[in-house]
Amino acid sequence: MRDTDKDGVVTFWDLNATSGGRLVNDAFIGDVNATGYIDGGDLLNDPRWENGVDDGGNGFADDLIGWNFDSDNNDPMDDADHGSMCAGIIGMVADNAEGGAGVAWRVGLMATKLSSDDPERSDIAAGIRYAADNGARVSNISLVDEPKKRNDALYFAALVRSGMIRQRQCRLRSLVQFRKRVDDRAFQ
Repeated sequence: MRDTDKDGVVTFWDLNATSGGRLVNDAFIGDVNATGYIDGGDLLNDPRWENGVDDGGNGFADDLIGWNFDSDNNDPMDDADHGSMCAGIIGMVADNAEGGAGVAWRVGLMATKLSSDDPERSDIAAGIRYAADNGARVSNISLVDEPKKRNDALYFAALVRSGMIRQRQCRLRSLVQFRKRVDDRAFQ
């Protein structure tokens, strides 16, 4: 697999890179869903990628494009259009005859899906923790209220991202365990 833009990470930019009219990485992925480009649907429908194994070692099998915390599976596709709209505002590529432009054209996005109707608080907290544990530096979350579990998850994510705790040392699933190990006064 070739990192065509040499940024150290194989992304959808690399999977869609062409040379001589062919995908550079066509031996590793194909346009399974026939959209004309490589996207998350192609990865989730190709047994070379979706193999039932937690290759990332983070407790989530085949979380190639994110995780669905409502259905507890690796298909975080948006069925309410809100997440897709927000993702477009953030990362829609311009100058492609699609009629829009996002604020960051070469951005990597990680999807974490919650219930479309009334997400459980634990789903929201798990989604935030998943994003922080897996390297998210910015999170866009649409919330109506702010219960304690959400605040705790946001606090944990902020500490990870600020560098006050190291991500690889803190693959914690419970902020309670984290708070037992750390003197909260150090972060006030």
